[in-house]
Amino acid sequence: MTLLSMKREALSTALRLLAGRAYSEQELRAKLLKCGYASCDINCVVTELRERGYLDDDALCRFLLDKYRRAGKYGKQAIISKLRQRGLPAKIVEEAAVSFDYYEEWEYAAKLIRRRFGEDYSDLAAIIRYLGAKGFSRAAILQALRHVSQETEL
Repeated sequence: MTLLSMKREALSTALRLLAGRAYSEQELRAKLLKCGYASCDINCVVTELRERGYLDDDALCRFLLDKYRRAGKYGKQAIISKLRQRGLPAKIVEEAAVSFDYYEEWEYAAKLIRRRFGEDYSDLAAIIRYLGAKGFSRAAILQALRHVSQETEL
């Protein structure tokens, strides 16, 4: 195979992968490397895809952050961890995390408490462990607990 045909094949593979779902640059590089393409071909393909707008870590980060926030299942720390696992650069993740609203976080935590524990909030340690494992901050957990306990008193 010629050098040009290898790059075309790598580009074709990358486009096929991106047609299935969005990838971060790091994820796409790893996939193409696993397929046996040379690093120089991968670099050319990634550069071309970035120039065409098919590969954009900033946009992917914003999309995933919004997706995870709307799901309401995770706290800020868990979402940040999920974004990092997708291979997004730390700088982009940190910039996106700044937009995460504290009010939303404790609201989501309160919803999870209601959904998981119903009306029984007697085992505070279990609630705190559950929400901590979901990546909620201590402040958000305490605010959510105050909120749901006030609801039950009314």
